[in-house]
Amino acid sequence: MGIIVDFTNQTVQGFGTPGQPSDFPLKITGMNEVTVSFGGSSRALAADLSINGTIDRVTGDVEASSIQTSVKTGIIISWLNYALKCRPAQRMF
Repeated sequence: MGIIVDFTNQTVQGFGTPGQPSDFPLKITGMNEVTVSFGGSSRALAADLSINGTIDRVTGDVEASSIQTSVKTGIIISWLNYALKCRPAQRMF
């Protein structure tokens, strides 16, 4: 799994399937020297998808939750928690 943190555009991406509606950029909602907070939501077909999380810039720990709810009933369809350990990518060129 790869997460892209774009500080220029203030987005985080990579929590969905590439090329699918679930792979939308999430807004960075706050950051300091230690933590980056992010979140966003999108409507795809008959469900709302909401993703929120944090990245610890010192340890590389990422915690995030993805919650998909039915547009029609508001009932949770799926709830996925991420607990990841990230490391910076090496430049390819």
